[in-house]
Amino acid sequence: MFRIRQIPDDIAPANRSALEQVRAIMQARFPDMRPIDAERLDRALRDPFSVRFRPIVLVAEDGRDRVHGVALVYHEPGLNFVFLDHMAAGTGKAGGGVGGAIYERVQEIARGLDA
Repeated sequence: MFRIRQIPDDIAPANRSALEQVRAIMQARFPDMRPIDAERLDRALRDPFSVRFRPIVLVAEDGRDRVHGVALVYHEPGLNFVFLDHMAAGTGKAGGGVGGAIYERVQEIARGLDA
């Protein structure tokens, strides 16, 4: 069983821990991703309009706060445009429904922003 939650910032210890796990998943799944991309995400969470888009980080966590999947979504409020940048399940987690559940949550957020 897992829950899907949004990581609004890197201030709370639980959020920092989740973001560290997100970076590890992203590095494992996208080894060609430059480290600066992770730094850009941190900066965007603190100052959303430094990169023009507001980042939305969704994680699927178990009851022990272990991240099993992630989606990085960017929202451009002026155009009301949502862009799914990256989505990945943790190593060894493929086929467990994590990706589908996160993608469903991304769609819910996109529909909610349309309203």
